[in-house]
Amino acid sequence: MEHEGYSLRVVAHFDAPTHAGRIAEPQATGSAGSPSRGSSVRLYLRVDDNKVQAARFEALGCPHTLAAADVVCADIEGRALADLADYDAGFLVEVLALPAEKLDIRILLEDAVRSAARQAN
Repeated sequence: MEHEGYSLRVVAHFDAPTHAGRIAEPQATGSAGSPSRGSSVRLYLRVDDNKVQAARFEALGCPHTLAAADVVCADIEGRALADLADYDAGFLVEVLALPAEKLDIRILLEDAVRSAARQAN
């Protein structure tokens, strides 16, 4: 991938995502966005004892979107489901050096996580 316009962290997560794909028989799923609008994310969670044991994603969008989904999956693993109800992905702005025109990615990921949390309960 060409690095121009992307932070090294975005490039790393886009080129080699660690959480891409589905979980067989997930206990919860959450979606946000719309493919017809250019970006969407679907999260798959394995939950045990009310904690996220594993999180995976499928996403359609720009490299920032895919990198953000990968980072968020890593972030929510080990968290209690109750903590996801008001999940804040504000850290993505700094961690991925999101440009101003990509700040909606934060909301997209928050919506997907919150959707999965509602579905799990």
